[in-house]
Amino acid sequence: VDPTIDILQADGSSLPTAVELTYSPAASRFENYKIATKVHTNVINKNVLVKLVNDPKLTNVLDSTKQLPITVSYGGKTLSTADVTFEPAELNFGTSGVTGVSSSQDLVIGATTAQAPTAGNYSGVVSILMTLAS
Repeated sequence: VDPTIDILQADGSSLPTAVELTYSPAASRFENYKIATKVHTNVINKNVLVKLVNDPKLTNVLDSTKQLPITVSYGGKTLSTADVTFEPAELNFGTSGVTGVSSSQDLVIGATTAQAPTAGNYSGVVSILMTLAS
């Protein structure tokens, strides 16, 4: 818990603890999972830094050598383990009617694969770290 900043769903509820990525054999790709979010903060004049805690991947639960990279973007910017900076003006604090709440920003999670994955059940974790710049 950070008492100065959090990311919540656009309706104010917590982010889901699990999501399911659907693979389309017809399109030979995973469908992206997209969720509308808003940043809630009591410090609206500092840049917001967003990054992944680690490089996320889907791993076949029966064969851990079979892995697929996961791509994550927030507010249209691709995330990595390096900080991605969002200026207060980009997040449009206050446009929601509440001073410390940003405009809606899409969080998009997807898996990338150049070829059809090996059949199986895949699991992975995406950990996002959001902080205020000092």
